[in-house]
Amino acid sequence: MKTYRFKSLLLAMMLSALSLNTMAYDFMVNGIAYNKNSDGKTVMVTSTSSSSSNYSGLTTANIPATVTDSGITYSVTSIDNSAFSGCSSLTSVTIGNSVTSIGNRAFSGCSSLTSVTIGNSVTTIGSDAFYYCSSLTKLTWNAVNCSSNGGMTTSNIETVMIGNQVQVLPQGFVNGSKITSVTIPNSVTSIGSNAFSGCSGLTKLTWNAVNCSSNGGMTTSNIETVMIGNQVQVLPQGFVNGSKITSVTIPNSVTSIGSNAFSGCSGLTKLTWNAVNCSSNGGMTTSNIETVMIGNQVQVLPQGFVNGSKITSVTIPNSVTSIGNSAFYGCSGLTSLTIPNSVTSIGSQAFSGCSGLTSVTIPNSVTSIGYQAFSGCSGLTRLTWNAVNCSSNGDMTTSNIETVTIGNQVQVLPNNFVSGSKITSVTIPNSVTSISEYAFSGCSGLKRLNIPGSVSDIGYRAFAICTGLMTVRIANCTNSTVVGSEAFYHCEGLTSVILPASLSSLEARAFEGCTGLTDVTCMRPRPVNIDASVFENVPVNGGCDLHVPEGSKPRYEAMAVWQDFLFIFEDAHDDEPTPTPTNGDVNGDGKVNVSDVTTLVNMILGVN
Repeated sequence: MKTYRFKSLLLAMMLSALSLNTMAYDFMVNGIAYNKNSDGKTVMVTSTSSSSSNYSGLTTANIPATVTDSGITYSVTSIDNSAFSGCSSLTSVTIGNSVTSIGNRAFSGCSSLTSVTIGNSVTTIGSDAFYYCSSLTKLTWNAVNCSSNGGMTTSNIETVMIGNQVQVLPQGFVNGSKITSVTIPNSVTSIGSNAFSGCSGLTKLTWNAVNCSSNGGMTTSNIETVMIGNQVQVLPQGFVNGSKITSVTIPNSVTSIGSNAFSGCSGLTKLTWNAVNCSSNGGMTTSNIETVMIGNQVQVLPQGFVNGSKITSVTIPNSVTSIGNSAFYGCSGLTSLTIPNSVTSIGSQAFSGCSGLTSVTIPNSVTSIGYQAFSGCSGLTRLTWNAVNCSSNGDMTTSNIETVTIGNQVQVLPNNFVSGSKITSVTIPNSVTSISEYAFSGCSGLKRLNIPGSVSDIGYRAFAICTGLMTVRIANCTNSTVVGSEAFYHCEGLTSVILPASLSSLEARAFEGCTGLTDVTCMRPRPVNIDASVFENVPVNGGCDLHVPEGSKPRYEAMAVWQDFLFIFEDAHDDEPTPTPTNGDVNGDGKVNVSDVTTLVNMILGVN
């Protein structure tokens, strides 16, 4: 009786175990087990057994987007933890496009698995999902936006295929040392940190990502070849750092390059630049570039373009309109440079530190030059200036310039034009109408100065502290002539000045501190009103003579400040070209206006 009861109990336990085993999943379709989720619309792929017989004999797992059981169709949304764990017979897995998550250790120990295709809807992969898949050599990745990839850590992957809709490559994407090449599709916008860490065999990168803002993963140092697609717009911060990369071609589509994009590329010696309008270039900082080829459609050379000390010459094509700040900063080996007539602006410090540069020609198209554009160009001795109307010249201040040639179409000599102490002479052509502030300030080697009649405006401190300047002659202008404040401030070596008949304004402190002046000649018959500081510290009380036109001495003697000259002489001035008389021009300033009426009335009244 007892034996019968024991056998009955054992049978019940066996039946119970069998029942539990058969109830481990809700249904099976094409050899894959599924459990229904609580929503009644979706299912999860699960294991067939908790034992080593899990999916025994299964060689291919094709997980579809949907399955049907008892007439009801379900979406397959997940793969359970350890779902295929230990299935040593499994050789390939394809995950359908409705699956969003792959659980921890889902395919762990699938030692025969050689290829995996990840569907486009997957957003998370659990830890060790493919742990100990020692035969896994091929990965096809279609996950559009997978934020975590805890499981693609197997080191035997050889081939990675990334789908053309993928937007994110997650942190720790792959680390197979046998991967030799990777193609990043144009859809990718972000790459997680250490995405290719451990890919020591990766030597070729093909980059088609149009607008990838982050690239935390292309840090492997063995890349030798980089191919950048012709639709790429952005090269992200820290793009590549392979020391074995020797040349790079930037396509015409690129508009921005992130900081340190090529940092560590110590072997990079050749740059081919076709980017038409790239506004930033934070990445061409490697100092070993020797050759730079600029495409003939390029319009902008961006900030920080190149700084290789081994670059000896650069040809800038006629398409370029702008040279950015620090574009060639520190290119100390650069000896030859031609700036084409298409360039309109040169940025701050654009050629700063180019100590090997000996001559520069500024073309007629340039309208602005930034601060310290040529600072530190210690070898620069010759400047040819053809810029017709350059409003700013924030630095031709290198002190070793010896020769300045100004083109005969130039109209404006800009602020801070030159200041080299080795400049002894300069010829200002008849095309120049304005000499701007500080234009020749500090040119202490300048000896004699002839300002042509075309010049109507001499700016603030235009020739200040030109201590070696001895004579100044300002020719008569068809328009009025303005000599600005402190224009010849502290030109202590100046002995002789000739002011034109067209002089309309002699502003404050124009000749202050010109202690060596012995002769001032003013060709204007009627003196202009001037500030008391114009000739401050000039020896007007006997050491410096004033020469005026015949018949005008009484007027100068009666005019404030002019009358301070102890000796005033009338000269014929036969050598001064006489301006063509204009009917009604009573005061001789070359114009007919209300001033002539005032002068005529004063003459009638006998007022000087």
